[in-house]
Amino acid sequence: MNMLEGQNDLLIYKDKNGNVVVDAIYRDETLWLTQKGMAKVFDVGISAISKHLKNIFEDQELDEKVVVSKMENTTRHGAIESRTQTNEVKIYNLDAIIAVGYRVNSKKATEFRTWATKRKNYMDIRTKFIKDFPIPKGNKDNPYIILFDGYTGMGKSTVAKVIAKKDNSVILNNDQVRDWLNDYHDSTNLKSDLQKYRLELLLKNNNSCICDSCFCHNWKEKIKYYNKLGYKYYIIRLECDESIIKERLLSRVKDNANYSIANFNDYLWMTENVSHVDDNLVDYTINTETNIEEQVNGFINRYNLV
Repeated sequence: MNMLEGQNDLLIYKDKNGNVVVDAIYRDETLWLTQKGMAKVFDVGISAISKHLKNIFEDQELDEKVVVSKMENTTRHGAIESRTQTNEVKIYNLDAIIAVGYRVNSKKATEFRTWATKRKNYMDIRTKFIKDFPIPKGNKDNPYIILFDGYTGMGKSTVAKVIAKKDNSVILNNDQVRDWLNDYHDSTNLKSDLQKYRLELLLKNNNSCICDSCFCHNWKEKIKYYNKLGYKYYIIRLECDESIIKERLLSRVKDNANYSIANFNDYLWMTENVSHVDDNLVDYTINTETNIEEQVNGFINRYNLV
């Protein structure tokens, strides 16, 4: 196998007490560890790991060319404090890790395999997700986030599209991701994890983002996340007469232009159970009954977003 190139994803493996054991590498749809890493996971010496790998390859249990690769490892220079040195280190994929594990510590091998399988499945989904929702290179020196304080049927998607057309923001639509996952009720919680990952990549690549979702739902918890991100965000409150919302939702059809399956009963539930964002946190208000574009222009001009 050729040497791995480019950026690797590091996955932190912790023991049952929450202590960090080792950083595993995710690349090419599998997990990788060095011999030193395996020694930490299975609580044995490196020499024992080396011996078992040698036997595994000699017995042709695994093909060394398939399960072994190399990566560059940069460390501080031993003699010159201001310099670093780079060398190649062998890394071993999940098949090799588990084969060694069952020879030296079957209990720890089972624990690691359970963790690794779950993490690998998630990382595989995440890799496919970014392929289907690619990250463009943006042109914002100071990218920002737009959030909506509004219930279903209030016109979030319509406002998002008008804003994006004017400031080239990327829209992150939660219902589209639910459709992609075929998980409309968030039973796996993957939607939130994937959207956060995508949002952070977009921001790092100089894209402003519009979160086409109900920010007001659990907003006190969500705002902690956005504050921690460190990017400027704007909260737009949406207003609309209930009769118009009802008309919109009764005529709503799920298609490639609308991924939401929410109905008027969902709106009524939100009015009873979801509180709006505190008034002092709202940056702008848009009434979606009429003249949306004019109101969007007012928002963009007030904050000099274009």
